[in-house]
Amino acid sequence: MKECKKCRENKPISEFRERKSIGGAGSYFIGECRKCELAAAREYRLRNIDKCKKRLSEWKRNNKEINAAHSRKSYANRREKCYETSRLWVEKNRDRYLAYLSDYGKKQAENLTDSYLRTNFFRNVPVESDVLDMKRAQLQLLRETKKLLKAIKEKQNA
Repeated sequence: MKECKKCRENKPISEFRERKSIGGAGSYFIGECRKCELAAAREYRLRNIDKCKKRLSEWKRNNKEINAAHSRKSYANRREKCYETSRLWVEKNRDRYLAYLSDYGKKQAENLTDSYLRTNFFRNVPVESDVLDMKRAQLQLLRETKKLLKAIKEKQNA
């Protein structure tokens, strides 16, 4: 049994977090129980919200692979809940969702993104990036040609 320095309750040693000593000389249990330690951390985050957000975003920027792996693992553990939440949002916001899809599709087509080219021209068959670049150039030439032909017709009709 050990007494928590914050709540002054006697609790089993399993309620305290073990901290390793620097240099591997041993370890010790910290003075606050896990419950009090979590409450203090929560209070700190609420008092220093901007500082904590900045530190978190900096960590994510510096640890992209670790963060991505954590996100994948977290999503895998709660995939059904995420799907259900997403489905309910789409049901409630049908018009917004359809408008978003329309805008997204237009932007993809306008910018000739890799995903747009793969989906619409290669049917998601694995393609090298140089083939995508050639297709993108071909479509840009086609668009420019159509603009020029339209301008010529307008001049002829005027």
